[in-house]
Amino acid sequence: MRHRAIAAGRLNVPLIVAALSWLALASPAATAPPTASPSPSASPSAQSGILAVTLVGAVDDSAYPSVTANLSIVDAVTGRSETALDASNVSPSPAAKVTTVSPSTASLPAAYVVVLDTSGSMVNPAADGKTYMVHAKSLAKDFAAGVGPEDLVKLVTFDETTVPKTGWLKGNDPTLGKAIDQVQSEARKTYVSDGLVQAAKIANGRPSGYDRRAVVVITDASPADKDANLSSSTMRQQLGPPTFVVGLLPPAQVGPELTQLLSDVATYTGGSYASADSNQDAAKLFGPVWASARSTWKITFTTDLAPDANSHQEVLTLTDAQQRTGTATLTYRSGGLSLISPLKVENLASGDTVTADRAVTISVGGTKDWKDARIDLFVDCDPAHCSPTLTADNGPLAWRIAVASMSQGSHHAVIRLTTTDDQGTHFSAQTALDFTRSGTTWNVAAVILVGGIGLLAIGAFFIASRRRGKKRNQRRAQ
Repeated sequence: MRHRAIAAGRLNVPLIVAALSWLALASPAATAPPTASPSPSASPSAQSGILAVTLVGAVDDSAYPSVTANLSIVDAVTGRSETALDASNVSPSPAAKVTTVSPSTASLPAAYVVVLDTSGSMVNPAADGKTYMVHAKSLAKDFAAGVGPEDLVKLVTFDETTVPKTGWLKGNDPTLGKAIDQVQSEARKTYVSDGLVQAAKIANGRPSGYDRRAVVVITDASPADKDANLSSSTMRQQLGPPTFVVGLLPPAQVGPELTQLLSDVATYTGGSYASADSNQDAAKLFGPVWASARSTWKITFTTDLAPDANSHQEVLTLTDAQQRTGTATLTYRSGGLSLISPLKVENLASGDTVTADRAVTISVGGTKDWKDARIDLFVDCDPAHCSPTLTADNGPLAWRIAVASMSQGSHHAVIRLTTTDDQGTHFSAQTALDFTRSGTTWNVAAVILVGGIGLLAIGAFFIASRRRGKKRNQRRAQ
């Protein structure tokens, strides 16, 4: 078996950590990868300190004052997706508050470099009698078949150097399949470490618009391929795009030392190391690779800065655990004042029938603390052409419906809320309700009048009766 050494390669840590976790959960048949060595040194992405933040799709403002955006957040230098984020990492303007930050996914264009090992040892037979090269080609085709419709793949091979075999092609391009079939083993030593470094450079040279990228290395992972450059300290100085390593030899032949090294090299870049010896399922082997290029973050914030139903902007500043920073400028449409501070009417609803005096309370709902909030009530008149029936400043409005003073039939009430914030900006909203005055109610004046007439009539009748009685008595006396 020819020797090949693994030189310092650029690998993407966050992606491989995600991949390792994914493999451990989703692929019980595969050999569990080792835990990454502790305390890896800072990668170039931490030194550059830049996050590329892009809005995916449209801002969702349908639930205003809650606004949600799906963001692609990657390291601007390496293309590694952000893997750890919470509300404490996102700073909105003072008028807004971040409520949730959660992982999500989206269909995003990605560029993949697929690296096939062509060392002499790849002609050795696996347990099923097929050579490791045959297995490597089959896995490479399976990987290409699983990429997205807009994703690009470039095939390269490596021995002492990395050699491009194709340009950037769609995964379903027949040219890619033919190029994979034509790859052959070479009777020479392979320096995997150098291959990883060169592959990372190729990935970084992806076409414009493909910020998300990853390197996929398919190798037999022979212990004879280990060289002085394949060390954690060396690799950590040359980290690059997310790198995923698939080893073909049984774990026992790879050995714990090389397995740990390959795992560390991959994990430091956000990729992973997986053994394909007992697991040839492409969905399980490459699922973490595809997932890493599609990972996004869903961020929801609330804001009640300007409830005027117009378009506004919110700038979110993101700072992750590595102190990388980026910003997202989001345009959303606010709702009206009634969404922030709804008017609450107690003891009267539109459509009610009022038959007796009723006490109605009108107040401002919500949690917004306005500098001034005035409630105006207009009963049976147009607010544009009449003065308020009742007004309350910064407090509930008490309205007593006195049925005796209202005519029978329908009545219309308009309630208007006018607010002022600390900057002196005014916002207004109004609501209307209709109710019916019904039942029998005596008019006091009418009652007195009718009663007085009745008493006069009774008195007149009494006097007339007395007079008739006297006349009869006089006749009898005569």
